[in-house]
Amino acid sequence: MVTEYVGNCWVDDSVKLIKFDSKSVSLVPGLPSSIPVSSGSTDLWAWSYSKRLESLQNENHTNLKLHAVKAIIKEIAIALHCLHAAGFYHGDVKSENIICDLQPRSLQHNQYPDQSIPAIILADFGHTRRHETPMKFYGTPDVSPPEFLAKSPFLEASSGAQGALTDIFALGIVMYMLISQNGDGPRCMQLARERRVSFFELLENNSGNFPFEDNVAGRDNEELGVGFWDLIKKMCKVNPSERIIMAEVPLNAWLNSNSNFY
Repeated sequence: MVTEYVGNCWVDDSVKLIKFDSKSVSLVPGLPSSIPVSSGSTDLWAWSYSKRLESLQNENHTNLKLHAVKAIIKEIAIALHCLHAAGFYHGDVKSENIICDLQPRSLQHNQYPDQSIPAIILADFGHTRRHETPMKFYGTPDVSPPEFLAKSPFLEASSGAQGALTDIFALGIVMYMLISQNGDGPRCMQLARERRVSFFELLENNSGNFPFEDNVAGRDNEELGVGFWDLIKKMCKVNPSERIIMAEVPLNAWLNSNSNFY
């Protein structure tokens, strides 16, 4: 597979040259004899780490700017909606599978005046399948939805879980991690990873809402606003059939509201 050369080195900017064999180069006129390849990280995790470190050094906190998080989540949701509309689910939505490129790659990105907000490229389609293909596990436990927990009726059903609805839950957890001051997920996700909670235990508690803490670490609810909680609760319903679909996320009022809070 050959892909475009994209991304910024957010953590390590060391670059080395990969040289091609002269015989191979001669077979393709115009092919360069070498290309620069960075050993640094170019994904959303690396971007967030870099920006948190920058905020710590300059402003003595590790929170990401809310307007940047909103822009990034909106772009990811647009990419996933395009994938879903084409008849596929991603199956492994996480920060490490989102490439962050400083150069704008769409007209939509130009609406953001802050040029430090990266353009978003969805990557790693190793778990991607057609909608009709059942899912028995999600790509990464850290963002895995409740339908893959013990005693889940979706694991027992031959149809399995619906991939598009698992992507929406995973994106909600990614959003939570970006909002959190240190990039941590909700505490209940650790219980889920350790298999210490079952599907029906989550479903029967808290009116079917995923049990988020009352506050995201490092943020207060006045800062986030009710719009954040309304969106993430809709994305992360325990029962997947009650979740909003990906097409609704980019249109959400909270994601499209301006904010200068840290």
